[in-house]
Amino acid sequence: MSMHKLKGVILLTVFSTVSARSATIAVIDSGLDVKHTQLVSKLWSNGSESSNSKDDDGNGLVDDLNGWNFAENSSSLLRRELIGQFGEETVHKYMDLRAKEVDGLLTRSDSSFLSQARASYRLMGLVNNYGQFAHGTHVAGIALKDNKKSKVMGIKLLKSSFSQTLSSSLTMALNESDDITISSVLVSNILSQSKSMIEVGKYLNSKKVEVANGSFGLSIFQASKLVQASFVNMLGRYPSQEELVEYSFKFMYTMLDEHKKMVESSPDTLFVFAAGNDGQNNDVFPVAPANIQQANVISVAATYGDTKLADFSNFGKKFVDVAAPGVNIASTVPGYNGVKMSGTSQAAPLVSNLALRIKEVNKALGPAEIKKIIMETVDKKSWLAEKVKSGGLINTKRAVFAAHFAKYRNLEDGILYAKHYVVSGMTGTSGLDIPNGVMLPTIEAASNPFFNTGNFEEGVNPETIFDANNIKDILGGNFSRLKL
Repeated sequence: MSMHKLKGVILLTVFSTVSARSATIAVIDSGLDVKHTQLVSKLWSNGSESSNSKDDDGNGLVDDLNGWNFAENSSSLLRRELIGQFGEETVHKYMDLRAKEVDGLLTRSDSSFLSQARASYRLMGLVNNYGQFAHGTHVAGIALKDNKKSKVMGIKLLKSSFSQTLSSSLTMALNESDDITISSVLVSNILSQSKSMIEVGKYLNSKKVEVANGSFGLSIFQASKLVQASFVNMLGRYPSQEELVEYSFKFMYTMLDEHKKMVESSPDTLFVFAAGNDGQNNDVFPVAPANIQQANVISVAATYGDTKLADFSNFGKKFVDVAAPGVNIASTVPGYNGVKMSGTSQAAPLVSNLALRIKEVNKALGPAEIKKIIMETVDKKSWLAEKVKSGGLINTKRAVFAAHFAKYRNLEDGILYAKHYVVSGMTGTSGLDIPNGVMLPTIEAASNPFFNTGNFEEGVNPETIFDANNIKDILGGNFSRLKL
């Protein structure tokens, strides 16, 4: 028998004997449509709770049947009455044409529609609002695609508007001290945002959730806008370049410490975080929570299929672990199917999907072992060698092979045999290849559903001063230890 046929026999034997068991994923996001026809049979159900307006399991959360809304302290995971209120027919058309634009398939009529749409302040507002409303359901659909056994728990962690966030920060600071400083306001903001996240971690741990997807985050560029607003509101002036850089970095590293508490409070959960969509290096410009360095955290960059890193995707050889397709990913949205979105928000749940598959075939594996399998079974790509820690793109079949084989030998042997027997290009996705040379317009690449910090037309422009040389000059190079 030839080696090629032998490999085929081995693979067939392995995958035909895989017996999938259910695993649970929590989608920490903007909400979840629990009545969606493609998701309703895949919902995690709290067996200790009934729909009776009572706290049956004694955890302080009434009727947490399918998860919990930590933003509004409610069991309602989505305002379904808003379905149909965003002008979905027009918004979906816009999103579909954006996808065609990326693929280079626009007609003259399509281009005309997009031009008119982008000139419409109202329509673009609807697109952005709809993107936030649908975000969690879209992520959930990706995470569960072709996973017949796994279940999804909804965790709603809704954004606050900037004005509300700043107002609450000032109120907290005033209540805590008569000496109001920029640092006290920023710390209060962090604590108000992080409190729910720590509660989320404890909840996941109590429900033994194996995988949690976090397609959300805060970049230093967003933090800088909050710093600017704090200076304007408290001191009546904009910060200097030095102040903006220093306080922005202090804010980020303090926030990362707080977000880390969520991860630490659920040690048996693998947290999958989107790397961010600034097109920046996370090794230089931190993103929370993606930059958390823990054995049970994996961060994800986005690619154009298997051809190149997406233009909008963040990267980092130290702080970003793997890459997955994140352009034109079709998935569920509230009340509808097959809507395409792009971003590291879409790449992350593909990795979560893979983590679920691994857990389904080998329940004995912990989060650090699942992470090891994912990272060590990637398809190595020259264009990712300096962009992500693993240097590659996820390979679903290779990773599942390794997990299954590890049941009968050990983890190292499973990975070794998987590398030998499973070919490249097995990401578990299709129709995602983007022609070389096609550039993705970045107008709304995976809009972040959290931490909206507003826009400022005056003062120091963060995007012009946040470069590595400037930062080293201002902070002296040892800025990673800064804290508020």
